Amino acid sequence: WNEAEHGTRPTVANGRLFCRDTTGSGYCNGLDFSGASADPHGVAVAEIVKDVAPGAELFIATAGSLSDMYQTLDWFAANGVRILTRSIGAAYDGAGDGTGPLAAVVERAAELGIVWFNSTGNDAAGGYARWDTGGVIVGDYVPFAPGVTSLTLTLGTSQSGSRLWLDGLRWNDWDLLPGQRNDYQIEVLSGGNLLFTIPSSGSGEPLIGADYLRSGLPSQVQIKIKKTRAGIRGSNVMELGLATGSIPAPYRDVAYSAAKPVVDSRNPMLFAVGAVESSSSWNAPAYYSSQGPTNDARIKPDLAAPSCVTSTIYSGCFAGTSASSPAAAGAAALLLQSGVAPGLPLAAAVRSATRDVGTPGADNQTGAGVVQLPAPPIAVINSAPTAYTPLDAPTRILDTRSGMFLGGGAAPVGPFAPGAVIDLDIRSSVLVPDNATAVAINLTSVNSNGNGYLQALPTRAAAVGSTSTLNLSSADARANFAIVPIGANGSISVYLQAGGDAVIDVYGSFLPVTGATAGGRFVAVQPERWVDSREPAQQPVYGTAVAGPRPMSAGETVVVPRPAATAVPAAGVSALVVNVTGTNVAAPGWLRAQPVGSDGLTHSTVNIVPGATAANVAIVPVDANGAIALTTLQPTDVVVDVIGYLTNASAAPSNRGLFVAVTPGRLSDTRDIAAPYGAGEVRLAVPVGQAPPRAVVPASASGVALNLTVAEPAVSGWLRAWPQYGAQPSTSNVNYTAGSIVANGALVGLDDGALRVQMNQPGHVIIDVNGYFTG
Repeated sequence: WNEAEHGTRPTVANGRLFCRDTTGSGYCNGLDFSGASADPHGVAVAEIVKDVAPGAELFIATAGSLSDMYQTLDWFAANGVRILTRSIGAAYDGAGDGTGPLAAVVERAAELGIVWFNSTGNDAAGGYARWDTGGVIVGDYVPFAPGVTSLTLTLGTSQSGSRLWLDGLRWNDWDLLPGQRNDYQIEVLSGGNLLFTIPSSGSGEPLIGADYLRSGLPSQVQIKIKKTRAGIRGSNVMELGLATGSIPAPYRDVAYSAAKPVVDSRNPMLFAVGAVESSSSWNAPAYYSSQGPTNDARIKPDLAAPSCVTSTIYSGCFAGTSASSPAAAGAAALLLQSGVAPGLPLAAAVRSATRDVGTPGADNQTGAGVVQLPAPPIAVINSAPTAYTPLDAPTRILDTRSGMFLGGGAAPVGPFAPGAVIDLDIRSSVLVPDNATAVAINLTSVNSNGNGYLQALPTRAAAVGSTSTLNLSSADARANFAIVPIGANGSISVYLQAGGDAVIDVYGSFLPVTGATAGGRFVAVQPERWVDSREPAQQPVYGTAVAGPRPMSAGETVVVPRPAATAVPAAGVSALVVNVTGTNVAAPGWLRAQPVGSDGLTHSTVNIVPGATAANVAIVPVDANGAIALTTLQPTDVVVDVIGYLTNASAAPSNRGLFVAVTPGRLSDTRDIAAPYGAGEVRLAVPVGQAPPRAVVPASASGVALNLTVAEPAVSGWLRAWPQYGAQPSTSNVNYTAGSIVANGALVGLDDGALRVQMNQPGHVIIDVNGYFTG
């Protein structure tokens, strides 16, 4: 350990070194590993972390047993460790499908908020074999190939001679009961003479020889596999893994070699890291780097990083996936240092900071690609006052279900695992001008895992996971409106914490203006209810005669006329800002707010399911009479509340109501202070003057772009928000059902920099801010 190179030496005394070994193996008999016989591997791993992230604080640990690993994780967590790198393999302990004892250790690390990087392994160089017996047995022995029942292994070396060290022999009977499984034993021979037998473990698992080690052997031995018990499955897929040594061609395999404990974890906070080297210009897997898929057909490795890098510990270079894992971990440390939230958001940021190589898309050679950090974060949010420019009608720009993206670059295709990040060069689309600072979108989640959230954010200009746009408590499709500032390279990003697919419809863009402006300004009004199909006095204009209240019919389009008594003027208005609610639906469907007379539209505003009331905000262009229209897929009751309008070029010029994008931030979360709203309670929310990472809104602002979320409500109810000195409206912003978590975008007026929020039933409230409107 070179303190000039690596910083202060970790010791027990300074609290940076930990060893726990209940196996009796002697790992913890003296913690000074600087002797002549010391293995320098760990110091070489640490050096790479410090080379990539010099400011990283290192805590170094050794664990002997499985239980010791849990103790080690607790020690890491107690010291605030958020990233773990482990350049160690593991003997087979499960089916290679992300289950088993070590998989549970990874889950514990994730629960503690630790992102885990692990070397994928170097078994593509001859340490792995896989074959199907085809149900053939030759004199009680399993053939490795037709007529071949003996396989020669070249062994690794040790101080006491060559050694046989196995990860194990396993077969695909894990889905059967113990009494139904086949069983085998391994015979080890030299020159045709039997040296010893490795018997069944007796545990009933379809696995023998896990972590088996025997030294003092010839440099080469032969193995035979004898069937000792017949189960109900006639044929087995066999897997042989070596911890050291080599299996000869043509019996060795590359595919599936990565399906080992820890590496095969399903947790999105575990990264199995493969290796690339400079000899391929960092574009192809190193010849030794283990490859997937896992035995349940998932892609491994998760990503790749450089190996054979300069090392002061090893002469020449430090090669192997042992070097690539700390390189990726060091990159994660830099992302964490730059302000990316820890835990799953950090893992998502790492996964998106890759360069695709080889076969387009994720593959079993290099995973999502080679780790390549973007340029360091800079202040890319353009905070100039802007005016809104609407599209003629909302237009679908992204649908990952079909791989549709109306922009540059490859179209993203889902569904995505939880924790994925999609970066969209939104300015590459003709829909969004090059000088746009923000876009108004409708974000829809489809095919999610049913629990979590999606976040729309400016690319690399806000922390992943710092806010939420769309919250989910079921796998049903759900949509939400948002004004999203544009980030680095003209892009916005979508963080799919809940996984699944994402759909984005664009309403329009915000473009910089100078001085007083006529069109594109937002004017908040006291919320007005223009339509409630449940009430006789607030019916939309149906195409057929209506006697009394009635819901919209399946496939029906209706007109929402401008009422005689309204704060929305008859002239100078380009679009309405409305909150559209669907309720009392009998089958899953959608409701769309649209310009009158529009045809061929594909977007939706509200996604509705039986038993729930759903609402969403939309910006909808008006016709000459100030009206908008609604279309529904299924019969539903509808409610339309008008919360403001956008001016057009005929309005009087003004500096008021121009949108200013800010770094998205969380204004408040009552869960943080364990203070949920009581039934009917009203609270004051003050977004003015908040310091980063919270949004910054000046006291002069006339309105604010919010995302309002209700979490853990005890019973079904509603939330409403309004300017602090205004009359309390009869409308609502969010409708929620008991136990759900529901979000809705909102544009709310401010009085002296504050607004009021009311819940009519108990629950928690989360408020995020994306921007404000000038006063």
